[in-house]
Amino acid sequence: MAFPLPIRENLSYGIGLVIWAGVLVFYVHFHQSEDWSEYIEAAVLEYYEAIHLVQTGTWTEIAALRRWKLLTLFPKYLVFTLPSLMAFFLWGFAAARGVTAGGLRDFIVSRAGIKGFMILLIAGMLFNLGTTLVWMFESGMPRNPGLAQFLTVLFYHSGVPLLMFAYLTGLAIWWGEGAGSFIRKGLSAVGRTALSNYLFQTIVGTTLFYGYGFAMYGRFGIAWIPVVAVAIFAVQMILSRCWIARFRFGPAEYLWRYLTYRGFRFTRSNGKE
Repeated sequence: MAFPLPIRENLSYGIGLVIWAGVLVFYVHFHQSEDWSEYIEAAVLEYYEAIHLVQTGTWTEIAALRRWKLLTLFPKYLVFTLPSLMAFFLWGFAAARGVTAGGLRDFIVSRAGIKGFMILLIAGMLFNLGTTLVWMFESGMPRNPGLAQFLTVLFYHSGVPLLMFAYLTGLAIWWGEGAGSFIRKGLSAVGRTALSNYLFQTIVGTTLFYGYGFAMYGRFGIAWIPVVAVAIFAVQMILSRCWIARFRFGPAEYLWRYLTYRGFRFTRSNGKE
C-alpha cells in the first residue's frame, strides 16, 4: 500500500500526523498530571443522574442538561477535538488534491486496494481490542495515572483514524464492485440531503428515546441498537430518494441556501440528477 503523492500532499499528511500525535501526547500528559479518581467518581455519578433525567425529564429539563453539558465540555472540545478534526481535514485535503471530480473512489482503490483495506481494518480492530482489554482488566477507565491509562489513550487514538481509513477504503471498493442499485441511489440521495437527514435523525431519536417522547432510552439491549439504527437509515434512504426525484435539494438545504443567498428559488428536479 503506497501513497506516492507530491510534496505538498505529503506535507499535509505529515502536518496532520504531527497534530494528531501532539493531541495524543498532550492528552496523556493531561491525564498523567494528577490523580483522577475523585473526578471519575463524580463523572460516573453525573452520568447516571443524566440518564435518569433523559428517561423521565421534560423537554425544558433535557434542553437545560444538554446546554450545561455543552458549556462544561466546550473547553475539552476546544483543546482536543478541534486539533483532531484539523488532522482529519488535512488528510482529506491531501487525498483529494489533484483528483478529478468523481475520481476520488478510483484514487482510493488504486492506492490501497483489498490488501490496504485488510491491513487498515485489522490494525484498527486490534488497537480497539487493546482498549477493551485494558478496560476489562481495570474494570473500566483506569482511575490513576500509569501505564494502563496511557495504553487506553494510545490504543483509542490510534484505532480511530485506522478504522476511519478502513471504512472509507472498504466503501470505495464495494462501490466499485457494483453495489446494489437501491443502496447506491439511496446513499446518493441521503448525501444530497445530508443536513435534512441529520435533523430528521435528531427528531426521530429524541422522540423515541427521550422522556418527553416514548422514553425508550435504556430499554433496548446493545444488540438491538444497530437494528434500530439501520431501520431508521433505511427509511431515510427511501424518503430521500422520493424527495430527490422531485426536488434538487433537501428542505433544510433549501432553507440554508435561502438564508445564505436571500433569493434562492425552490426549484424542482429534472429527474436525471
